[in-house]
Amino acid sequence: MVGDNVDDDETAWVYDAGEPYSAKKHGWSRAYAGVKLWRGRWVTCCPSGLTREVAEQHLRRGRGDHDVENPPEGALPERVYVVIDGVPYQARPSAAGSYHACPMLQSDFDRLSPLLKRYIEEQAEGQGYATAAWFQRIARVMRR
Repeated sequence: MVGDNVDDDETAWVYDAGEPYSAKKHGWSRAYAGVKLWRGRWVTCCPSGLTREVAEQHLRRGRGDHDVENPPEGALPERVYVVIDGVPYQARPSAAGSYHACPMLQSDFDRLSPLLKRYIEEQAEGQGYATAAWFQRIARVMRR
């Protein structure tokens, strides 16, 4: 599949949480993913109990946005997409070979190719969720 990271290469796609994680814009003290105002902007937040190890395991099972069938050796995707407990995450490079992920906003999802949207929706459905439920939940918070 295009951009899949399904092999057992333990050197690929390293997760970078940032330091200190709880002080970062995407960190908070709640046990679920959500959205908060940070410096006048809405930002998404990861669950407080999501460890670096678990985040990296999910990241390595994610799907990259490579736009070619067989990317050149060593080519890294610009984004990696993964679904955790029904919540779609988008990981962006933070340094060579490492990525920082956070839950997606609807606007991020809307800009994806139909192939990536379908991948994310299928991953969420496989976990017993619908991506629409996540986007509706954060939209309600952002309207307050």
